[in-house]
Amino acid sequence: MLERNPTFREERYDFEAAADAPQLAPETARLQGRRLPLVDRVEVSVIEESQPRWLAFLQGELDILDPVPVDLARVAAPNGKLAPFSSARESRHS
Repeated sequence: MLERNPTFREERYDFEAAADAPQLAPETARLQGRRLPLVDRVEVSVIEESQPRWLAFLQGELDILDPVPVDLARVAAPNGKLAPFSSARESRHS
């Protein structure tokens, strides 16, 4: 677990969306000027087995699943498109 350091130097979010990612402009504008770090705590879970990692993600216990386990990629994105249950969770792949 990583926790915010209360004595961290005064630093503010000062970034702009990249020219090749204009869809990020609203989010970067929303964060502009906020004090860093933006979160109080980050918890990292190391789950080596693909099946439990995938199930934890589906049950909302993980916010990020990167990378999607190779043996489950066809379930997550059949024919290269996100499965309907993934789309409903606002998932995306790159």
